[in-house]
Amino acid sequence: VEKHFLMRPQAELVKRISELGISNESRVVLYGHGGKKQLLKASYIALTLNTLGHENVSILNGGFEEWAYVGAVEKDLVQNKQADFKASAKKKIVVDKGFVLKNINKIAMIEARPPKFYFGVEKSPGVKRIGHISGAMSYFWKNSFKKEEGTVNVKTVQELRELLVEGM
Repeated sequence: VEKHFLMRPQAELVKRISELGISNESRVVLYGHGGKKQLLKASYIALTLNTLGHENVSILNGGFEEWAYVGAVEKDLVQNKQADFKASAKKKIVVDKGFVLKNINKIAMIEARPPKFYFGVEKSPGVKRIGHISGAMSYFWKNSFKKEEGTVNVKTVQELRELLVEGM
């Protein structure tokens, strides 16, 4: 397994989060800019914080472009005060290969890559085999977003329900 596919060690993450001035009581709003991939990257950070037990995390819908459209843009570098963040993971959000192997066809698994990789039409970069985990369903992560007025936003609950539940 390539090292860049793994979450960094907990001690390293806790150190960096503390350096950013984030404590266990902090409210964190994440954002990116430049399209759907930036929302995906912000969601990686949200997942990491959730995995470490920090649940007071949000992602700014529309990202930096939406903010720049409606708000003032700051250009000065913010100096962070060291905080004391302590990891307190209460549930297993990130699982390992062993967990997946024990639970094939027992729990829902969703493949988030494009359908061409799910169906094995093309080989995904960094992956040795084509196809998907046995029993996994396909839901390409980009299907959750829509482009509006130059920004990328998460679809509404109704739009996601129509897509995921009603299959429309």
